[in-house]
Amino acid sequence: MTDEEKKEYEELKSLLYTGTISQYGKRKLIDMFEKQQKEIEELKKYEKYYEEMEEVNKKFIAVDKIKAKIEEVSNGTYDAKIVLQSLLEKE
Repeated sequence: MTDEEKKEYEELKSLLYTGTISQYGKRKLIDMFEKQQKEIEELKKYEKYYEEMEEVNKKFIAVDKIKAKIEEVSNGTYDAKIVLQSLLEKE
């Protein structure tokens, strides 16, 4: 909500409390509420998107860890059993 909208909202709200709000004012309040509801719904979509992306990132991190362990094994520095056990302990 812009500063101008906030100011208008506060003015309309005060008129609502005094009982002197016009039909136009009531309509403006309803429009503001509907606009905020749409914005909330959009934010919920973004929140879901970011949660999904966070899960994808976790999977990539896990894959990177496994790749690093495979490199260690291929270099002959660790026994495969020890590497797998360490992966299980970290997850």
